[in-house]
Amino acid sequence: MGNLNESKEIIKQKIEELIDYSTGLKLKNKILSMKYDEEKGVIELVIEVGQNNLNNDNILKRQIAKIVKIDHGFSGVKINFEETKKSDKIAGKNTKFILISGGKGGIGKTFITVNLAYALNKIGKKVGIIDADIYGASVPTMLAMFKDEISVGEFNKINPFKKWNMEIISTEFFSEYEKPIYWQGSSLYTMISNFLYQVAWSKDLDYILVDMPTGTGDVFLSIAKDLKDANVIIVSEEDMLSAHTALKSGVAHKELGQNLLGVVINKKTIDNFAEEYLTEKLGIPALAFIPYEKPKTRSYLYDENDENYKLFIDLATIIQSIL
Repeated sequence: MGNLNESKEIIKQKIEELIDYSTGLKLKNKILSMKYDEEKGVIELVIEVGQNNLNNDNILKRQIAKIVKIDHGFSGVKINFEETKKSDKIAGKNTKFILISGGKGGIGKTFITVNLAYALNKIGKKVGIIDADIYGASVPTMLAMFKDEISVGEFNKINPFKKWNMEIISTEFFSEYEKPIYWQGSSLYTMISNFLYQVAWSKDLDYILVDMPTGTGDVFLSIAKDLKDANVIIVSEEDMLSAHTALKSGVAHKELGQNLLGVVINKKTIDNFAEEYLTEKLGIPALAFIPYEKPKTRSYLYDENDENYKLFIDLATIIQSIL
């Protein structure tokens, strides 16, 4: 066996030259952990692969066993394969996903999404937006975007549309103007999957904000399945009905293992119920209170001329500090 540390280093180098057939790439920098159980004489490895696949895993196990046991004389090898986070396949390895959720329609999720995205952009962050409210897509309208030709880029992926240095995708770009969408079931999942995996998102995006749909149905669950490590902001108006629905949304995200960052209260009423109710029930802080005021120069987006602009800059700064 020779020098243990030398043997481990040589084993590591050899394993990193093996091919992960789920990606077609070498295992370079994919060994997450490598330990030696002295009592059993066993090398224990945790290796990141693109996709857990029985055939691929078995091929790698045989190749690694040969390197460890036959070539270097260790008694055995224990291997755990961890699948690459799906979110890493969508954009860059450092891109963080933030779901803007609240369960109920008409509480200002999209309004919060576009203004927070714009504020994050203004503090120097690179931002994308996924308009996942399939039936009520309104991100392009709020950003005053006109339908343009769809273009295809590298690897035959759709190029995201752009406005104010932000990358945006929405069903509005693929549907007829003023025509409703009647999709259900597999069509919904396909569209969401395309938004995630078939869009040429820039790899250096800091954040992708997802404007979540109403309720906890097919689209909600599809996103939750693919973005298990996403962060969540719960949006609610102040009244009891909005807060109760927002609570259900928060509980759903929590049960799915996603990280709740906090609550944003979109203040449109004189009630003051939601803050205490949601922070107590969900165990998360209130991040911001946005008094509803119509923007002065744009229809939906606050800029430097609006008092609420600073509130969103403050919220963006808080998000940056948390993530």
